[in-house]
Amino acid sequence: MNAFSATVLLAQASPPTAPSPATGSSNGLYTVESMVTLAGASTLTLVISNALQYAFNFNPKWLALAIAQALSIGGVYLTSGDHSPKSIIVALVNGFVIYSAAVGVNKTGGGGGGGRGVATTQSLQSLRRGFWAFWW
Repeated sequence: MNAFSATVLLAQASPPTAPSPATGSSNGLYTVESMVTLAGASTLTLVISNALQYAFNFNPKWLALAIAQALSIGGVYLTSGDHSPKSIIVALVNGFVIYSAAVGVNKTGGGGGGGRGVATTQSLQSLRRGFWAFWW
């Protein structure tokens, strides 16, 4: 048996891939466990708010904050048996952390230029926001 055939045999005998730490599943989809991590909740906040912005051309400044808070408080109710006021306050603070992380990604990954030039009424009416448009 040469080294190549031994490698092939080892590769065939290896167990299935372990769940990804980022998503909590081996197929790359979100699970409840991955959504309550900072990375998962921030990504969901970013994707949901950008999708709503793109689909409905609706993007108030508070939308992403409301999504982050809902994910944070919902995470407490889904994963914890502790629904005391203290845990809700911690969830609210975590919601601000989730929002801040999502804003950071939005600002660094966003398109649409960095300048805020003078816009006419006609250009504002015809403006359609893209998926990566800044939130403010």
